[in-house]
Amino acid sequence: MPKTNDQPVDTVALTVDITDWAQELADANPDLMDKEQAIATQMGRGFSPQQMGRMIVAGREVGKAERTLVPPTKLLIQTGAAVSWINALSHAKETFALDNGNEIDARRYVGIGMLKDMDPLDGTSWRPAEDPITLERSLSYLAQVVPGHIWSRLALVAVNGGDVQEAADALKANIDEMVARLV
Repeated sequence: MPKTNDQPVDTVALTVDITDWAQELADANPDLMDKEQAIATQMGRGFSPQQMGRMIVAGREVGKAERTLVPPTKLLIQTGAAVSWINALSHAKETFALDNGNEIDARRYVGIGMLKDMDPLDGTSWRPAEDPITLERSLSYLAQVVPGHIWSRLALVAVNGGDVQEAADALKANIDEMVARLV
């Protein structure tokens, strides 16, 4: 039996009725036995990621979905709970006074990613906005991650015949406007 503070912890079992998900699966009858086919099914039939998730979990339980399309149920529950909590942390705001005399509302807490000394099972660490490591991580994110996001969206503009230069100019103007409010 597990223990907390040397006291036994009762076993806690979670039972979730997903009959409605199984009905959704039966009604839609998607092909979920292979990752590529599942993707083609979603894109071809216009299912949302939420619909696909429900049908994959139900399908896995009745042998109509490849078991590895999504993580095991316990991990899905933990991940969903973590995502909900991350959403709560990321929406917590605080008003900060800037050196230029302006005040801005910004995130109170910042996800800073994995640190070298962290256990990978603990996930991303969160720090208050004023923690010095958030400056380092913010600069790193802007330099290393944001360009990839911009590239992928500009590539989609190009793929769809849009004006990449116009999109880039609009982005630069937005960045200049944000910087003007902060300095």
